[in-house]
Parts: sequence; C-alpha cells; structure tokens
Amino acid sequence: MTAFNDSLDTAGPPGSMEPRLIDDEEQVMRRALQQRLDVDHYFPVDDPTPGLVDNEDTGQHRRVTFREKADPQAVAEDTLEAYAVEAGGKSGLKVMNESGLAKILLQENDAHDALVINLDGDDLAAVLPDAVDDETIEFDAVGGHLQAKAGRYGQSAQAVGTTDVDRDSGDYADLDGMSVTLTTAGGNLVCQFAAPVRGGAVLLALLVDGAVKVETNSGPASSTSYQRPVAIHWLEANVAAGEHTVKAQWAKGGTSQIHQNGTSYKRVLTVVELPSI
Repeated sequence: MTAFNDSLDTAGPPGSMEPRLIDDEEQVMRRALQQRLDVDHYFPVDDPTPGLVDNEDTGQHRRVTFREKADPQAVAEDTLEAYAVEAGGKSGLKVMNESGLAKILLQENDAHDALVINLDGDDLAAVLPDAVDDETIEFDAVGGHLQAKAGRYGQSAQAVGTTDVDRDSGDYADLDGMSVTLTTAGGNLVCQFAAPVRGGAVLLALLVDGAVKVETNSGPASSTSYQRPVAIHWLEANVAAGEHTVKAQWAKGGTSQIHQNGTSYKRVLTVVELPSI
C-alpha cells in the first residue's frame, strides 16, 4: 500500500474557516491529489520550483493498478473495461466488452507465484487460425494447441524386422518388413539400413519411390557362420511434398546363400525427414 505525506480530506475546509487559512488547506489538497495521481501516472513535482507540475509528459500512464470489483452491470458503447477479480482464491485480470462478454485473461497459478494466460480451447480456435504463420505452424482445432507443420520441424519413422530371412539369388528382392512411408511437406530424407548378416557376400540397395538410389557390396565373412554388420545410407534431397516410400533390398553377391536372423538380431530401416533450408 502506498503511503502519502498528506491526507485528502474531501469534507474540508469548512466554510467557517478564516480565509487566510483556507489557502493552506487548498495547498494540502493539491499536494494530496498530486501524490495520489503520481501512483499510476507520471505526475512529478518540479525541482527546484516547489509545487510546480509542468513536465511535458505529465499525466501519462506509467502503470495501471487494478482494484478488485464485481462485474459491471453494463459497459459503455465502444469501450472495453478491465478490472481485477478474485476467482477460486486466485487473483486475475478480467475484461468485459459492451455486449457483456467477460473473460479472465491473466490469473495466478495455484502456487500464487506466477501469472498465466487464461485461454481455453474456444478462445484459441477463434483467434489463432488467423494469427499464426501458416507456412511453418498451424492450429490444431481438436487438441486446441499450436503445432509445427509436417516438414517444417522434421519427422521420422522406423521399420524393424524380427523374422528370419534367407536369400539364395543374385537378383534384388525386398527385405521382409523393410519399408517406410512418410507424408512430407517437402524436405530431405535421410535413409539408413543396418543389420547383422551371415553367409556369403551381401548386396544391399536403398530405393526411394521404387527407384534405386544407392547400392553396396559387403564381402563374405571369414566363416559363413559368423554374424557381421552390414549397412547402407542415402540422403534423398529436396523431395516433393507428398507421400514417399523408402525400401531396403538385398541379394547374394557370390555363390553362398545369405541369412538374416531377425529373431535374434533385428534389422532396422530408419527414415528421418529434415526440413529444407
């Protein structure tokens, strides 16, 4: 609470007071008004001229202090009224328009140590769709929140194979379960496949939308009974917006059959979308 040097007595001075004393009472009243106006407004007393208030910024708001009050019965046309309220034991700032629509905009949190914006899903649905940058973020009307658009923040998907598979042909074939489909807004796709394989030489290929992008040949292990890691990677840059499918294929690179024991050692195809810069 602000302490004032002078009391503001609206009942004085009495009419019976001597004229020479009334001037002193008026000076007290002026000082009392200045002290109270100076709480929320810029109302400085000039120095070195005692009592003179002549700064060119006098009267401007430097803060607004709201007192708690009940909802007004009506608000004047073309105006918006703001006032403090106590709701659920928490202080808040409420506004009301000329139609009588009232809303608490700011409110204390449960711990009374912070102020939070008090907006619900209906408020967001009415305001945010037109207020966001629709190139990068969008409003989820169902969830009532903002979210980055697909392709503007990146996304990822992964396929994991857990079955045992064999290949005894030099012709490429799809690896069981090694297919990932992403719907993008246009960006870059980082494609990675890895698996432990045993047997002879292994040919690997990564395909994007049916087209072979990269191939590799992993020679045979010193023993066909050993598991050895094989991997292949590809960056598909600047894909068009829409659905894209990445697949991993394999074939034997020599005369020996090749095996991938997914039940014991998983095979994994991972696709990560990165936004275009």
